[in-house]
Formats: sequence, structure tokens, C-alpha cells
Amino acid sequence: MEFRKVELWISSGIYVFVVYMNLLSTYDPTASYINHHLLPGLSSITIVYLSFLGINNIILPKYLPGQKWGNICLAGLAAVFMMTVVFTVSHHYFHFDQQPSVQDSFLHILPSVLLIAVLFFVYNILKRLVINLRAGSTKTIIQRSFPTFVVTFLVWFTVLLLFMVTNNRHFGPLWVSVVPFAYFIYLINLYWLLPEYERTHKNGLIYGVKACIAVVMVWMFFFLIWSEMLPAITLESYMAASFLLLMISGLLSWFSHKQNLDQWQLSVLQQELGKSSADLSFLRSQINPHFLFNILNTLYGTAMQEKAARTSQGIQKLGDMMRFMLYQNTLDFIPLEREVTYLRDYIHLQQLRIAGLDQINVQVSLPQNTGDDVIAPMLLIPFVENAFKHGISLKHRSWIHISLSCENGELDFDVYNSLNAKQGNDPEADAGGIGLENVRQRMDLLYPGKYQLNIRESKTEYFVHMTINLRPE
Repeated sequence: MEFRKVELWISSGIYVFVVYMNLLSTYDPTASYINHHLLPGLSSITIVYLSFLGINNIILPKYLPGQKWGNICLAGLAAVFMMTVVFTVSHHYFHFDQQPSVQDSFLHILPSVLLIAVLFFVYNILKRLVINLRAGSTKTIIQRSFPTFVVTFLVWFTVLLLFMVTNNRHFGPLWVSVVPFAYFIYLINLYWLLPEYERTHKNGLIYGVKACIAVVMVWMFFFLIWSEMLPAITLESYMAASFLLLMISGLLSWFSHKQNLDQWQLSVLQQELGKSSADLSFLRSQINPHFLFNILNTLYGTAMQEKAARTSQGIQKLGDMMRFMLYQNTLDFIPLEREVTYLRDYIHLQQLRIAGLDQINVQVSLPQNTGDDVIAPMLLIPFVENAFKHGISLKHRSWIHISLSCENGELDFDVYNSLNAKQGNDPEADAGGIGLENVRQRMDLLYPGKYQLNIRESKTEYFVHMTINLRPE
């Protein structure tokens, strides 16, 4: 809705500008000029403007959400028909001295009407494409804006070719100079002036001074280009066009900046909600933790007295894991070394359970030194937990291969395991887990555009490969 309001203001501004340019360049207050030049020209401009408003602000918002293509096509054909009628009559009156027939006028204006219809169709397609590409919340502002820049350049270049073919000396020089001037001001305002305005606590004086300097410097550059092209319009017309497009670029940059702020705030809220949802199961475990640790210490002492080395090691590893879950998991990021230690402790506990079973092969490759990189806690354990839950069989041959490496902030993590049907007495058969969908959700929120997660599965094998760029941009 807000984008359509911006389109309304821009299209109305362009309409007023084109009418003003026609009046300024050839105005003659005679009856012949008004009847045979002014009114036909204004009629053609007005029917194009009204057709754009009708389809863009009434027809498409009403029928496009329900994909009622028949109604949209009928409205489009009606707009083309009205433009054809008005253009034909206008051409007939404009060239009254040549006395063209209605058929001649129709054949003369038909390519122009079809060109306008095609341009409007292409405009809506590109607009939808840009809106969809910009909507990705997991992308940075630059990544979302690059498609907009490409589409804008293609449209500008296409219209430039049209002006070159028709040798239009009125609007051609304006298109080469004023339009790039407005677009550069749009980019400067969006990516420098408005963000700086927010950072300086909305200091209007500083913003105004910087904006004036930027406008003057950019305008002088493109004014020199325009003056070298032997334009057919006056300096006053060029100034008016520059001012109008400057207002339009300012309005568009403000709208885009506001949209970027809203998307950033929404992303922050989603990240906080996702973090709360992902950590909820761990927060529930904080029920009287000191009591649990005291019980574990008691069991550990009892196992040592009974010389049960494996049992005491298991209790010690379990205590370390519980401390990690209670105290480290509440942090946003932890050293990668602690995450690897937690993986190593979990794997050690599982190996105690399957010790002595020769048909189970577990191979683990975890680094001893992980440097100073940090990672969000509990991102890797779900894949290892999933491997031991579904990859172990007490009767059939099975395997689990786990490897992790990290160089220059680039983490590579692989889990490869067999798949076996669970037995009814398997203690892991009904065990809950964090869930791989939960992990993917956290990855989208914490590492947008900085990770790859590939999962391949067959009837007998399951393979996970994940890479994460841990270094901040």
C-alpha cells in the first residue's frame, strides 16, 4: 500500500512535469494552437496517466491477489482501446493541415500505443521482481539492493536506446543527465545521508549541509554533460526537471530507508523469538541445578569407592555437559573450543554405552586447538545426537563418522552414519531431540547468508555436511 502511494506521487509529478514542459516549450495563446496542438497533446498525456492510475491503483490491487487474470486482461484491453481512440483523435487534430483520414491516424499511432502497453507490462514485471528480491530478510541491504540497481540500469539503458533511435533532442539529453543525477542522489541519501542522520540522533542541520553539498556537486557534474549535448530545451526547463526529479529521489530514498529500518527491526525480533524458542527446552532443565550436581557428585564418589572407572568417567562427563547446558547455553556465542569439548563429552558417553560391540564402528576427528573463533552454542550437537539415535544397531553392522575442522574462521562439519530400524527396547527409540528444523531456523537467524547445510539420505545411510563462516563481516 505504501509503495503504491509513492508510485502515485511519482507518476503525478511526472505528469505535471511533462505538461509543464509542453506548455513551456511551444506555448502560443491562439485558438489554433489550443485546438490543434495544446488540447491533443494534453489529451494523449492525460489518457496515459489515467490508464496507469486505473490499472496500477485500482485493477491490480483488486484482482491480482486472487489471480483473476481474466479481469486484469479485460481492464488492460479497455485501457489500450481508450488510448487508441484518444491518440487517433489527437493525431487527426494535431495534423489537421495534412487532413489525414481516421485510418491513417490509427495506423500512425498504433505502434506508440503498443509500445506504451509493452512498457507498462514490463514495468510491472520488473516491479514484482524487485519487490520479491528485496523481501528476503536473510540478505543484507546491499544484497537486496543490487537487483534493484541492475533492473534500474536496464530500464534506463533501454529507454536511452529508444531516444537515440528517434533522435529525441528534447528528452534524450534530460534522460542522460537528469535521471542519473536523481538516481545518484537517491543512492547517496539512502546509503550515507539518512543512516548518518540516524546515527547523529537526527541532527537536521548536519544532514542539510551534507545534502546540499552532495546535491550541488553531483548536479554540476551532470549539468556539464547535458550542456555538451546541444540540448533543444532551455536552462530553465533543465532546472525545473532537475528539481522535480530531486524531490522524487528524496521521497523514494526516504521510503526505502524506512523499509530497511522496518525489515531490520523485524529481523531482530525474529532472532530474539527464534533464540527463545530454540533454547526453551534447555531452560526447562534448570530445575534446582545445585541439587542435581550434588547428586552427581555423590554418585561419582560412590563409583570411585567401588572402583567402577567407566561409571565414574561417565558421571563426570555428564556433570560437565550439564554445566555447559546450564551456564554456557544461555550465552549468544561461546568459544568454539567449548562447543567441541561438549561434543567430545557427549560422544564419550555414547561410546561407554556401546563399548565391546565390535559391529559398531565410531570414528571421530575433532581438533585439539580451535583458535579464537566463537559459535552459537548447541548448533552441532543435534547432528551428532541424531547419528547415535538412528545410526546404532545392537544387532547389525553400523557406523558413525564425525569430523570437524576450522581454518581462518571457516568451519567444516561432517556427520556420516548408517540408518537402522530401532528395536522396541532401545532406550534411544523415543528420545527427544532439538530437531534439525530447529537448527536450520537458528542458522537462518544467526548466520544469514554465511552457511551451507547439505543433507543426503538413503535407506541405509545418512550424511550431513555443513560449513559456517564464523568471522563477522
